[in-house]
Amino acid sequence: MEKNLEAHNRATNQLIEVANTLKQKHAQDPTVVSAGLMAACGLYCLFLNVEQEDKYNENQKSEMIKGLRENLKTSHEDLAHCANQFMHKASKLHEEMHGRQVYAALMAASAIFATFVTAGNQGFLRPEGVKKVSEKYGQLLTVVTAGLLSESQHAHAIVVYRENLDRLQALKEKQLAEQGHDTQSSPPQTGEA
Repeated sequence: MEKNLEAHNRATNQLIEVANTLKQKHAQDPTVVSAGLMAACGLYCLFLNVEQEDKYNENQKSEMIKGLRENLKTSHEDLAHCANQFMHKASKLHEEMHGRQVYAALMAASAIFATFVTAGNQGFLRPEGVKKVSEKYGQLLTVVTAGLLSESQHAHAIVVYRENLDRLQALKEKQLAEQGHDTQSSPPQTGEA
C-alpha cells in the first residue's frame, strides 16, 4: 500500500511539473494549462474505458484516441498542446504503473492545479468553487470524448473528479487553519471559481 502511495505521489508531482513547465517556460495561460490537464483526464478516462471493451482491437483503440486528440487540436490549439503534453507524460507513467494509478494521479494533479489557478497557493475552493470547477471538467469531458463515454461513465467521471476536488479542499482548509489562517471568512484567495 505504501509503495502505491509513493508511486501515486511521484506521478502526481511529475504531472504538476509538466503544468508548471507549460505555465513558465512556454508562457501558457494557467487557466489553459488547467483546462489541458482536465482534458487529459477526460482522454485518459476514455482510454481506460475503451481499453476494457472487447469490441475494439488495439489499432482501433489507438486510432480512436488519436482522432480525438486531433479533433481537439483543430478546435482548441493551446488546450490541445497542453493536453498532449499531459497525455505524453501519462503514457510514460503507464509504462511504470497500472492505468488506474495513472488516472488517479491525473485527477489529483488536475485538482491541485485547478485549485492553484482559482484560489492561489494560500487558498482553497468553497463548495460553490468546487461545483464550478467540476462543471468545467464535465464540459471539457464532453468535448474531448466526443460522446464516446456512456452517460453513466460520463457521470461517474465527474463524480470522481468532484470527490477528488472536495478531498483536496478539505486538506487545504485544514492546513490553512493549522497555520493560523481564518478559513471561515471569505477572503479573495479562497476562490469561488
